[in-house]
Amino acid sequence: MTSVDGAAALQVRDLRVAYGTARGSLRAVDRVTFDLHPGESLGLVGESGCGKSSLGRGLMQLLPPGAAVGGSVRLDGSELIGMGPPDLRRLSAEQLALAFP
Repeated sequence: MTSVDGAAALQVRDLRVAYGTARGSLRAVDRVTFDLHPGESLGLVGESGCGKSSLGRGLMQLLPPGAAVGGSVRLDGSELIGMGPPDLRRLSAEQLALAFP
């Protein structure tokens, strides 16, 4: 990740992830906001089912059909939410990674 003038390289604002179920929408991530600067890492710790994987998948738009993501995820100024798969894959492969245990 790079940044200009000390700005955060990854800016996440009000990230929301919801899954469609037979009973309606299930909110897995609700309004998460954070910044990461170059050289920083983020580790998430929590109970099983608390939304850690959903947060990561939402950041990178790796959600299953029927899931919805909202908010803003900006990587070096480029908005990832709504970005097409080819552009997202190119950008992600070069600058963003997600590791599951």
